[in-house]
Amino acid sequence: MASPTRAEVITQFQNAAKLLKITKDFAITGPDDWASVEDTYVQSLETDYHPEATSAITSLRAGLNSVLSSGRILLDPVMSLWGQLIGAPETDSQEIINALYDDFIANADTLQSRQFVFAAPAAGGGNAGDGSLFRLTVDEQNLDLEAGWPEAQKAECIADQTQEDGRKHQELFRFTGSTVGRDDVAFSGTSASGLVAEMNTIAARSTGDGRSLLTNGSFDSLEGIVAAPTGIPGWSSNVAIGTANYEFDDTNFYHNKLSPDETIHALRIKSTSITSQHLAGEGIELAEDVPLYLQLAWNRQVYGATGNLTIRLGSHTATVAVAAQAGWQVLSLPINQNMWYRNFTQDDLSVEVDWTSAGGELLVDDVILTPWQPFGGSWYLLIGGQTPFQSGDVFTWTDSVTEAVIQYWLWRAYGRYLPHSAGAPTIADP
Repeated sequence: MASPTRAEVITQFQNAAKLLKITKDFAITGPDDWASVEDTYVQSLETDYHPEATSAITSLRAGLNSVLSSGRILLDPVMSLWGQLIGAPETDSQEIINALYDDFIANADTLQSRQFVFAAPAAGGGNAGDGSLFRLTVDEQNLDLEAGWPEAQKAECIADQTQEDGRKHQELFRFTGSTVGRDDVAFSGTSASGLVAEMNTIAARSTGDGRSLLTNGSFDSLEGIVAAPTGIPGWSSNVAIGTANYEFDDTNFYHNKLSPDETIHALRIKSTSITSQHLAGEGIELAEDVPLYLQLAWNRQVYGATGNLTIRLGSHTATVAVAAQAGWQVLSLPINQNMWYRNFTQDDLSVEVDWTSAGGELLVDDVILTPWQPFGGSWYLLIGGQTPFQSGDVFTWTDSVTEAVIQYWLWRAYGRYLPHSAGAPTIADP
């Protein structure tokens, strides 16, 4: 039985990727690539045998397309061999890549990066809504998410509060990328790989949409009365829940009412305190492979608050010095690798609103804990502001890439990537 070394398996991996690169270069790269010459040939046809000529070129293109779509067939045996080398019990290539990712991290191995330049979504100049479209482009190891296609993308509101499937502060957006190529010879577009079935519609998140994981994140429910609460459903506190430390405010709140007869509140924090929600106690189950986002709205102006406000999801925190800000503000966790479960989790995982008062009283509202949503290789979140989105509101962004070889074919064959380096990878491209 063959017993290749790690270096020999790497060489096989490089050579397989090189074969695929040569085929791709022959098909679509350079002034005399096959696809360009095919186009020239078809444009030149002036013959009584046009059906036969076009049938022949179609057949030839189908053969080339078959080769380019067979990257996984060429790479699967190498993946199986690599799985054996690292002692992975898995036999499926996708699962072997999971094990191989961890092996790369443990051994500080890297591939040549595709060197994505990720653009931040920009709101259209005519947008009515003042919400934001956030994007997460790194994994839990702080490595760029390199399983995507560099292209121009757009998110457009297709249903607002006046339309079917739309609701105030939960407006529906459609995400689109560039046109998908006709086949693997003209491979392009967000969904070109066809490997992951993703929703291309994403709704704006709010505390009342069922997608925020917290109970009573809007503080609309209370026990007792507004001026003298005896409990905050879903939440606990390290100080007594009573008029000395908490009140509710039914006049000043972050979002407008969804209907005139709706009763909504903000929480009025009157003293130094930690208001927390224990996720296990609320029966909330989290996924390791889906990142989480946390934010809250706060207002110091109404009651003259000063001090420090911190929000916390396990070990992931964000703090703001409260001093002279006007109106409602939003505090969110930094968008980075710490949004992944294994980087923030801890025993008795909870969400905390930590207020250290230096004077006055603070209003907080709309605490949102929600999973990100995937599209085109990245993760996205639409969070509405105080002014709701309207149909036709848009966000646009365009990515670019300096392409690699092995990493490119990992994405094209499996929709995946491995740890990478832009400068000096330990495993060089062929």
